[in-house]
Amino acid sequence: MTTPPVKTTSRGVTVAEPQLTLILNGLDKLDSRKPPRSRRLEQRLNYRRPAIAVRVTQPGGGVRDCVMPSRNLSDGGISLLHTAFLYKGTECRVLLRKRLGGEETLNATVSWCRLVTGKIHLLGLKFSHTIFVKHYLESAELRDLIDAAPTNPSELKGRLLLIDDQEMDRLLFGHYVKGTGCEVAIASNASEAADEMMVSPVDVIFCDLNLPNKPGEKLIADFRASGFKGYIVALTAETAPARLKNAISAGANDVLQKPYDAERLLGQIAKALKSTSSGDHIYSTLANQPNATTLIEQFIQQVERVLGDMNKGVATEDYAKVRAACQTLLGTGSGYGFPLVSDAAKDAVTSLDASQSVVEAKDELRLLESICRRLSAASPDAANRAA
Repeated sequence: MTTPPVKTTSRGVTVAEPQLTLILNGLDKLDSRKPPRSRRLEQRLNYRRPAIAVRVTQPGGGVRDCVMPSRNLSDGGISLLHTAFLYKGTECRVLLRKRLGGEETLNATVSWCRLVTGKIHLLGLKFSHTIFVKHYLESAELRDLIDAAPTNPSELKGRLLLIDDQEMDRLLFGHYVKGTGCEVAIASNASEAADEMMVSPVDVIFCDLNLPNKPGEKLIADFRASGFKGYIVALTAETAPARLKNAISAGANDVLQKPYDAERLLGQIAKALKSTSSGDHIYSTLANQPNATTLIEQFIQQVERVLGDMNKGVATEDYAKVRAACQTLLGTGSGYGFPLVSDAAKDAVTSLDASQSVVEAKDELRLLESICRRLSAASPDAANRAA
């Protein structure tokens, strides 16, 4: 890569925007050529900011306030560009702006540092505690994260169950997911669906609402009553709001209206698998304490009940019911060792209070549900050994 002009000041490094974009795009291109890495417990998100305030405490003494461009952000850390080498273990304090207002200072240490070009180094900083990364994304980035179709459909892996009595619809669904790594089970009614779920566990259910003998809403409710905690998407060509709300009230996480194209379907699958991914569990900080597993399991069961109340409130646009559910999660999450639940619930309450509207707070509510469905009562150490 061509070395851009760099200006070093007492506050860090300033790189002209075209050159900064060139460097970051070059790093992304290099990463795309590398072989797949081992499984990560955290997702790195594109987080390009031209000026992140960082206070660096040198191992030998001395403090320097810097401004550094950022590249990626995750629940566990951030990557930044700097004009000087920093030793592993160097202590830093990073100031990040929050989407819903305010700033937060995060303690971090340098995990690694490598030269990129000229004087510019790429730093990897590890936060002292896990953060709720979506606090720091802009609204457009948040919507893209939730709704975007995968850039590489072959990376989608999971077992999908499609319940639809129309052969033409089943064929089209199969055609759209052919390029993915997903296994697709097909059922045309409730009995066949039950048989498929006995064969092998299902990650995501796509259920048509107009089924013979039993409406899709009733079948969805039966799945929830039987203990299915995975993601359920209702499929329908109906446009009546009451019918769509009934599907959500029955236990569907989302509604995908027909006709849909490949991009919309794959985006829905990506979102559903992300919510149920075994590699993206959230573990309680109490998990390694003696006799804590039962307590955490009981909390997760109660979270399912609260989510049910919240989704019913969303379906009927019942502001009070939705806010009460969020407040419950806000007040209990951290106590059971899940601070991310409290953080997500606080975001949802803030958005609800600002807009006085369930509809306007839908992004925060969907993220809260996604967080809650990733909770695990297992010990993270045991999960890592199993992986």
